[in-house]
Amino acid sequence: MTKPLVAIYTPVYNGAKFIETAIKTVLAQTYQPIVHVIVDNASTDGTDEIIARYIAQGANIIVKRNPETVPQVDNFNLAVDMVPAEAKYMRLMCADDGIPPMAIERMVAAAESVDNVIMVGGVERVNGVEIPHHFPRESTVFEASNAIARWFADYARIPMMHILTRTDTRRQGVPYYNTAVNSADTDMMLRVLSQGGRYVHLHEPIGDTTNHPGTRRETLDARIMTIIWEHTYYAEIYGAGALSNSERERVRRSHLRVMYRRLLFWTFSKPDLAKRDYAFLKARGLQPSFADYLDALLFWPEHVYIKRFSGMHLPKPWPDDAVRPGS
Repeated sequence: MTKPLVAIYTPVYNGAKFIETAIKTVLAQTYQPIVHVIVDNASTDGTDEIIARYIAQGANIIVKRNPETVPQVDNFNLAVDMVPAEAKYMRLMCADDGIPPMAIERMVAAAESVDNVIMVGGVERVNGVEIPHHFPRESTVFEASNAIARWFADYARIPMMHILTRTDTRRQGVPYYNTAVNSADTDMMLRVLSQGGRYVHLHEPIGDTTNHPGTRRETLDARIMTIIWEHTYYAEIYGAGALSNSERERVRRSHLRVMYRRLLFWTFSKPDLAKRDYAFLKARGLQPSFADYLDALLFWPEHVYIKRFSGMHLPKPWPDDAVRPGS
């Protein structure tokens, strides 16, 4: 039986420090066939020369070099567009990240083992440390809408930068990554899952993320801080089909409390961001009252406890010595 083609796509700009390791990560995969799609965003540091050297050595790489630098998310979309039509699955790998050698083999096996799998994820390691994912270990297969619900309501972690998706989740004329939001990877993950099907979560490392001073998270994200209000927006757009009305309202209220607390603090420390977020809230009729500010402050300790310490979003496993029904 012929194995399906997998495309790894890598958008890169001035990645000479990392791109060789990224290419070697793909070449080290135990799974075949794989094609590595690289879009060089007009790098000026010799990135193109490194890529050319590996192509000359016979690496299965499709490369495109932009004539001029385009915005980062646009370059992501160019990379997705370059994925061959004959590839059944595709997966992003940023130029400074990595993939464990067995990851693609196990992800494809998981995708092929159940009908209508639209996405496969797993455990992400950040600078070598495994990040808690909060999916129950008793199961690996989830309906896509249930995966969305867990992401919103249980802090379940789907590693957006490392997921394997079916290539037929692309839509003609629709950018795969939304250029209108900052967290375009999160939007992509939720939008793909909202198409229906199943999500498989492997309880093992499937991706290595490198955090360093030059990453988007450490530069742009840290400066503009849009994550919370974008997640509030996602709860409205994608939560409608996955959450009950009461759960959707609870998630929305939780996000709003964070925004209201930030408004209080940012009014003095980051007035430009406070003004921006207040305008966002006012445009949607969500501007806070005095009671909202008070409620947000009162629930702050509970929010911290639930998210960081309590583990209440994880069910307690059935004890091995417990009496089972019917026994």
